[in-house]
Amino acid sequence: MKITNEAISEALLQLLRLDIAAQLPGQLVAPPAPLAREKQLQLISHAATLALSDAPEERSLAYEIAARIVETTSNDQSLIPAASFIMSRLGNFPGRQLVANRYASGAQDKPQHPLLDIESFAREMENTVHVAGESKVLTDFQMDFFELLENSDSASVSAPTSAGKSFVLSLGIIKKVSQNNNSNIVYVVPTRALLGQVTRSLLALLKKAQLSTPVRCVPIPLDPEAKSGCIYVLTQERLISLLQSFTKNQTINIMIVDEAQSVGDGSRGVLLQTAIESVRRLNPQVNIFFASPLTRNPGLLLDHFGTGVSKKILEEKHSPVLQNIILARDVHREVKQAEFFVLDDIGEHSIGRAVLSFKFRGTLSEIKSNFAKNVTKHNESAIIYCNTPSQTEETALEICSTSEDDADQDVYDFLEFIREHIHEEYSLINTLPKGVAYHYGSMPNIVRSRIEQLAKQGKLKYICCTSTLLQGINLPAKHIIIDRPRKGKTKPMGRADFLNLAGRAGRLLHEFQGNVWCLRPDTWDTPEGVSDPCFRGADTQDIKMSFFESLSNDGELLLNILRDSHSGDKESFELGVATICKLFSEFIIPGINLPSAYAKSPEAALILENLQNECKKTDFTIPKEILSLNPSVHPVRLQNLYNHMIQQNPIDLLPIYPQNKGANDRLKEIFRIISIYLEKEDNNSFKFDSWLANSWLHDTPLKSIIDQRITYLTQKAQRENKEPPVTKIEINSILDSLQQRIRFKYVKNIRAYKQILTHQLINTGKHKEAAEIIPIDLYLECGSSNPIILSLMGIGLTRTTALMLKGKVKFPDSPTPETCLGLLASTNITSLNIPGVCKNEIEELLSVGS
Repeated sequence: MKITNEAISEALLQLLRLDIAAQLPGQLVAPPAPLAREKQLQLISHAATLALSDAPEERSLAYEIAARIVETTSNDQSLIPAASFIMSRLGNFPGRQLVANRYASGAQDKPQHPLLDIESFAREMENTVHVAGESKVLTDFQMDFFELLENSDSASVSAPTSAGKSFVLSLGIIKKVSQNNNSNIVYVVPTRALLGQVTRSLLALLKKAQLSTPVRCVPIPLDPEAKSGCIYVLTQERLISLLQSFTKNQTINIMIVDEAQSVGDGSRGVLLQTAIESVRRLNPQVNIFFASPLTRNPGLLLDHFGTGVSKKILEEKHSPVLQNIILARDVHREVKQAEFFVLDDIGEHSIGRAVLSFKFRGTLSEIKSNFAKNVTKHNESAIIYCNTPSQTEETALEICSTSEDDADQDVYDFLEFIREHIHEEYSLINTLPKGVAYHYGSMPNIVRSRIEQLAKQGKLKYICCTSTLLQGINLPAKHIIIDRPRKGKTKPMGRADFLNLAGRAGRLLHEFQGNVWCLRPDTWDTPEGVSDPCFRGADTQDIKMSFFESLSNDGELLLNILRDSHSGDKESFELGVATICKLFSEFIIPGINLPSAYAKSPEAALILENLQNECKKTDFTIPKEILSLNPSVHPVRLQNLYNHMIQQNPIDLLPIYPQNKGANDRLKEIFRIISIYLEKEDNNSFKFDSWLANSWLHDTPLKSIIDQRITYLTQKAQRENKEPPVTKIEINSILDSLQQRIRFKYVKNIRAYKQILTHQLINTGKHKEAAEIIPIDLYLECGSSNPIILSLMGIGLTRTTALMLKGKVKFPDSPTPETCLGLLASTNITSLNIPGVCKNEIEELLSVGS
């Protein structure tokens, strides 16, 4: 913010430069002068006044001054009590706790004035809530949010990534369950990677509150006769599956949508919109709460989805942790020098030129790895953002190339687990001893979640991540290092994603501030239609709904996709398919005029009219409900599959339970049909896919699947006198196929296949067979058809740990997830003959681990 007092402005800029200079790699050519005592006192006094303001920018500045004063005057602790008081006045109790933890002796030696002590105590009492049998001291924003959850029917909340929204959502759920145990609550997360994290958090709070409400993260509803409600933690795909499994008297009472800005995330954004609308149709009075990071128009969500008479909006711009955006520019013909600037809402401020101990040149991975190693101090951690999974591995290995082993026993135990249960040539084995890991979506769940846990415990120093970090993964670090970032392979990162990523810098209760290092910023590309790269721009962004954006902007693209003549990228195709499917089920078939509903200009009206006319040419006989339940399947292809299946004997199309005779061949045939009609793949890829799916369904451990595939490829290469396969490449290929093809593509397609088959069975009078179709889509996503495994995964355990537990604990033949949780709670986990990594996962679930 711009400060009118010239003396304060000058002192603040000097403090800023002094603080950032101390965190730079290398040696500044001209270090800034220390801040005079008089200026320190002047700034502290100004911060104490600003902390009383209601203006977010003034409160942010008060925190910035207090945090920077603490960091730059750590040898002189006389100002520590004043900084602690400012934190209290701001309601930033995590910050105040960090002051106490780090400088307790200095704070005690300098007592505050009694009146200030009273004010601090009163502020703490105001922000204390009692949930789950414990007292929790919340920040001002968290307190406002908590009260909003209690006192409104629907709400939309916008706040920085580091503000603790998810923590308050969990507290709010526990409070609601303690008041009414009969409600069905759905907590929607954007990715499968978050399911276990949220489930474990809720189970821990329920245990402390002595509540027995079931928590499930697979779409298996409670028995309709159950005497209590249930908390479902689901992705949008799993939520749609759950709704299809509900009986007529089952409904959703409360829905929480975390990372709600995901309604603008391409095809999955359209799916999220459809899922929310489906819940509203099921129960028009459902209470819906949205949480999103730093959005300018959170009310948009309430306007479209909101219910009830008490709809409220809460916006917070003040972060409890300071994030420094630091630009590092190279110097012409000086490979070991860099120019540093810090960026704020006024502009760039030069910190100066530094002489580095490393070359600020080379490949992306070389530059980022060298920078990370030289900027990350002892007891600090760094996240290195990478555009693709292959870049994460490349960068992690680059960091390791000149690093010494620096890992504790837990990391080595994890390494041995990977060697024994994933593969002995998995690349993480080479990086973990150096305290380095990588993290992306298609990694095995147990590996990814253990990396997250070890990182939070401070046992990993460097994590190389892709955009999975943008989707709510709780993986903060002191430093985030970025160079020419993209979201995916081609699109430059946008401002909203950059802000979300930057919000991960700085760990609450561990640091006062975090650093976002933007390397060689002048080389960054800008997103289409935007003039600035993502490190510049407004601090809040508009939520946009992908469905409406696609209708408004991509008329010709939609026409090409409708005609099945699209030749562009996969992402635009998937968004177009989702848009057209929703358009058919909600506009074309019901007869709603599309141009009059959504045209914002004469040009747009013409495009939408052409699209509507083209849609009407399609001869649709498929039931509307099948179309609406499959919003990510091409509607014309869905009709073609329907035309094929209604000509067959439906009994011959039934999936067979995986353990029964003929199941493998039947699944292979189903995959072939899907490949022809829904994917239009004119090849034999379905044969490999069906082999992989059958191995996955038969509880085959991941290492065995990988070994079988590599053995097959090796023998094939020998027969054909070709080079043997590269093991590391094939490992990643198997993992990617499992995630992208089996657990995503075939799951959504088999769901459509099942619904057409059910319709045909009912139409031919085979109601019993229709009711008994096995949930092969659920089996495929979870990787098992065993009811014990499914129930263990339903409480948040990974497939690997669930497989390890089978046979080690005496479960009933068909237990509920809650039965499994109860049996685990009464089991001596340490005595089980299973890997330590699996024990750790179970103990964390039971809230008895570290």
